[in-house]
Amino acid sequence: MSPVPGYLNRFIDIDLSEFGEGCFVRMLNPKVVPQSMIEPTHRLEVDANGKPVDQDAAKIANDEILCRVIKDWKVYDATDFDSEEPPPLTLPVTPEQLAKVPLGIMMQIQKTFSDNMPSPK
Repeated sequence: MSPVPGYLNRFIDIDLSEFGEGCFVRMLNPKVVPQSMIEPTHRLEVDANGKPVDQDAAKIANDEILCRVIKDWKVYDATDFDSEEPPPLTLPVTPEQLAKVPLGIMMQIQKTFSDNMPSPK
């Protein structure tokens, strides 16, 4: 078998089975995407410590980036308390859908994304 051209580890799969049977998120690996894909579309004003001045704008920017890198998922609407089985969230991922993801899943997505950001050697 000959090697497959391209980058290795293009995707990162997050096993979310602790939240439900078959739950997962598949995202692009930030190490092998163009920088423009993981940058906010709008400039964020930061303070002297490099922290965003407007936390709401920073969250919007973060959600936009996650929407670009999440390519597949099986997660459910955590805001639907009226039905016995919450509906699955669909693709493509939108900021409105991200707002319906349970906090525990969002924290795992954000941690996985942060842990896989490239760092200079």
